[in-house]
Amino acid sequence: PSQSQIENTSISAAEGTFRIKAVFHYLNFLLQRSKHRFTKENFDIFQKNLNYFFTLAPKVRNSGDQDILEGLNQSEQKALIEIVRPNNPGNPFRSEFLRHRNQLMYEIFFSTGMRRSELKFLKIEDVEFRTHQIHIRVSKTKERTVKCSSNACEYFHQFITRHLSKVPVKYRKHGYLFTTETGKHLSNDAINLIFRTLQKQVNISTCITPHTMRRTWNDNFSVLIDSLPIDQRPNQEQEKQIRNRLMGWSSISEMSNRYSRR
Repeated sequence: PSQSQIENTSISAAEGTFRIKAVFHYLNFLLQRSKHRFTKENFDIFQKNLNYFFTLAPKVRNSGDQDILEGLNQSEQKALIEIVRPNNPGNPFRSEFLRHRNQLMYEIFFSTGMRRSELKFLKIEDVEFRTHQIHIRVSKTKERTVKCSSNACEYFHQFITRHLSKVPVKYRKHGYLFTTETGKHLSNDAINLIFRTLQKQVNISTCITPHTMRRTWNDNFSVLIDSLPIDQRPNQEQEKQIRNRLMGWSSISEMSNRYSRR
């Protein structure tokens, strides 16, 4: 591509540090788990290279709340819910299929906080319409079952019966829930494009990505916990374990500390 076609992106030093450390901890976990497969010499080489990678994280000092991962505030959430309504004249997607599919996608992200890769590989049978549950079978961390909103179940039913069912069966034998209008399994780039399109359509300063929805879910979960009466509120460790389970993190993961910052 030409220089004019290359899109430059940047992140803060704090976000860069967080990403590098997250990758380091994950790779280190895999290395330790597979230690028995290496000779001591090869293991030491891998460990040395991994430690060097860790040192590449920018040095940032704790500046209070400035490094908190950012989700959507309440007014921004309402603005997105409104713009993805299929009958909204400002909805930027051209067809009824796309409008109902994208509304369902947004609601699942919003009500479960699942990852983009987890949503991409959802199959139709993974959504339990009657119990308001979704089975996340493909995950980079842990397979799990999570609750979804009643709206997500309603949108799921509408999308399946009115739109996806009209795609010839031979083109959707793969069984995936999110497809193109011709039945092709939706790609990561296509999911990202949906959110970039929404970003251009609404007046929201927060960057809108699939991962923004994961952050937003965690913010809303924190608000829910804080709203409970003190005698019904889980303690810090209990909250951590609930969050870890719903987000697909291990019981000993410290990721919840990053996402639960008030």
